[in-house]
Amino acid sequence: MLNAGGYRISKRLYVTALPLVEKARDLSYKADNLVTMSFANAEIAKVKHANGEIEEAQVLIDNAITILTLSQKQKLAEDIDRSWRNFITQLEVVSVK
Repeated sequence: MLNAGGYRISKRLYVTALPLVEKARDLSYKADNLVTMSFANAEIAKVKHANGEIEEAQVLIDNAITILTLSQKQKLAEDIDRSWRNFITQLEVVSVK
């Protein structure tokens, strides 16, 4: 679900992506899988940012990075941060055109 949602986000199909990544987040939360939950929240943040919910999106990203950092999963935290910055850059490029 997370991969399918992420693919849809990369294609800017936010309406169909959101339910998939939310379901992935909810399932990973129930399974106490903080890594998958953090990545799902990062994908949800992308949708929220694209929909103009900038502050809420940033909170989700910050929380995901913090959870992974505190879990001593720094490389994964850096991966989320890098992916987030790339997403923001791509949005800015699209909005300039």
